[in-house]
Amino acid sequence: MDTKIVAKLLTISTICFGIFILTSEYLYNRSLWFDEAHLALFINAPIREIYQTLGYDQSAPLGFIVLAKLIVGLFGNSEYVLRSIPLVSCFLAIFLLYKLLTKYIAQEFIFLGLFQLVTSIIVVRYATEFKQYSSDMAVALFLLTWGSSFLGQKLIFFRALKLGFVGASILWFSFPAIFSLGGIGLALCAQFWRNKSRNEMRNLLVIFCFWILSFVILYMVSSRQIEQTAQDSVLASYWRPTFMPFPPHTIHEVFWFIQNCLIKEVFVYAVGLRPPAGGIIVCIIGGCSIFKKDKQLFILLCAPFLLALIASGFHRYPIIARSVLFYAPIICFFIAEGMVVLWNRPQFWVRMIQGLLLISILWHPIKNIPRLLAHDIIYIEEIKPVLRYVQEHIQKDDAIYVYCGAIYAFQYYSHSFGLDHYRYKLGIRAQYNWQEYIKDIASLKGFRRIWFVFSHITFDEKRGIGEDEYILSYLDSIGVQHGGRDSYNAFGCLYEFKKIP
Repeated sequence: MDTKIVAKLLTISTICFGIFILTSEYLYNRSLWFDEAHLALFINAPIREIYQTLGYDQSAPLGFIVLAKLIVGLFGNSEYVLRSIPLVSCFLAIFLLYKLLTKYIAQEFIFLGLFQLVTSIIVVRYATEFKQYSSDMAVALFLLTWGSSFLGQKLIFFRALKLGFVGASILWFSFPAIFSLGGIGLALCAQFWRNKSRNEMRNLLVIFCFWILSFVILYMVSSRQIEQTAQDSVLASYWRPTFMPFPPHTIHEVFWFIQNCLIKEVFVYAVGLRPPAGGIIVCIIGGCSIFKKDKQLFILLCAPFLLALIASGFHRYPIIARSVLFYAPIICFFIAEGMVVLWNRPQFWVRMIQGLLLISILWHPIKNIPRLLAHDIIYIEEIKPVLRYVQEHIQKDDAIYVYCGAIYAFQYYSHSFGLDHYRYKLGIRAQYNWQEYIKDIASLKGFRRIWFVFSHITFDEKRGIGEDEYILSYLDSIGVQHGGRDSYNAFGCLYEFKKIP
């Protein structure tokens, strides 16, 4: 069979497989976990209240929130509705990556770039999770694909206005969109500076004015979130290891960042290259090939990640898998191009190396397929079976104590399970003083039967136990457990007391 026909069949099969996997995971309809439930609770509130309440630990672009509010207003607030935004975004990302690959990459390895994307565990996760990272990926691909159409073309004033307006608007829908716009701007600057096109440079300034004005307004609107993050020592300590050390003080810092942030978070987690060495080599080969063929395209595609690194150096953008997911398709693009370069070398030893590299790249994605089909790929806090059990067995005089990690999910689901009619206590967060949990539980004295609901449990590495174990050991000393329900990273149980001291 002709090679091009086989390549086309592989490409079509890969796209169909990706759509099937994403749709299957979406229909699986797992419970909203801590982060999703936290964000989902705010959707019915006014926009101003949402943005004043959300902090950096649960930040989301304002445009993403407005879009979610519109869709929820039309179709109701359910998991399917909330997750439809990231799902459609991932479908769009697959289409845009296919478009970008067909424009620049030989047909034989278009399937490889697509296969790498649709079998990435983190891509599938965030395509079916109510967070903005899947839409970040779609926005980045849209901007880079659209931006590539400006390369080698005259930038007339009308096109400059269109690019300026669209870029200024899209900043409100995706935080890392600023890096993709920076890539477009730098590529066009290089092109017009080389051609000494003064008219185009003036039109480019018009574009920059739109983008900068929109970014400044967005920064002012988000200033409260930025201040909150700076003042929160817990959040600051959480994000600190994800920032590029700048300037690096030791060689160890440089190597630590390359190994733990760049290789692990970008190539291993975001793209799904395990082991990463073969994929990194082919990616570099592909990048060098694009640089030789089209330097403006190379700048367009590489600048977003370099700008993200610069922002990370100034502690303004973390380099972790979900925050760099927007760049995963571009790495897939470079890998596909790298394979094309090797394919065009007829030497036997080159073909042997290419075969080994291809096996190295495809090994983990193929290994992931059974897990993808079994939905065994995603961190789950399956609280719905727990709440259903409580609903079926609760009595009218019972009370419910909700552990702090389960609060958002409980609040989201309590009405649908009819548990909001019972007396319930939302637990405090006392990570540094566990004695406070005992005092908090004591506030329910007078109730003979109390249900305890747990999820998103904090584990103390120094003590070697989780907070749930500490709480349950205390409850066992003052009461008797009468049944319960375990689920994935969530459980509920009933305790009967004579009194609560």
